[in-house]
Amino acid sequence: MKNLLSTFLVLIITYNTLSAQTNDSTKILDRFFMSSIQLGYINNRSEQLSAGLFIQASAEYRTPKGLFVRVNFDDFNSNYELRYPQGTINFLSGRVAFNELIGGLGYRYAYKKHNFLIALQSGIRFYGYPFIESSGSNLSVDTDNRTIGVFKYSIGYEYAIDIKSLVVVELFSSNVFEKKDFWEDHNGAFGFTVGINRTIF
Repeated sequence: MKNLLSTFLVLIITYNTLSAQTNDSTKILDRFFMSSIQLGYINNRSEQLSAGLFIQASAEYRTPKGLFVRVNFDDFNSNYELRYPQGTINFLSGRVAFNELIGGLGYRYAYKKHNFLIALQSGIRFYGYPFIESSGSNLSVDTDNRTIGVFKYSIGYEYAIDIKSLVVVELFSSNVFEKKDFWEDHNGAFGFTVGINRTIF
């Protein structure tokens, strides 16, 4: 996480050093935006995972030329159903939570009160993978904490309520880097979010 934040700050400092736009009337601090939680839906496109509620929290630094740097913390839960052991007709079912920490770059085109954007991000997904532990004749379900790389791309639309607040709707698609665990049959997902973005300062 420290490396991600360091990269974020270096990109901001480098941009402002190179651009040197002293005549820009907008304060640097006004270019930081944060979503007040965007809510939406995710379809995991997997036979092992159900669809469900998707929660997105993000922070952005927006440059005067439309480019922006974004860091996301995404959260969603799904019901799972796994064959256990593999190749049998026995099923293991329950509920699992996923958290993602991702960052990346994007571009926003502004026309009056309307903004259109695209963002490309990558990072890590945290989750627990269930397994059965046996002790004598007793069986219990335990969880192994795991991570997997994830890539996410988004397109969106914003409408400016005022100079500091915008209503935002985004469509997204994501892919994990490996076909394993819950994603052996399919490594992609898609969904949407709706929320409000505001300047942080």
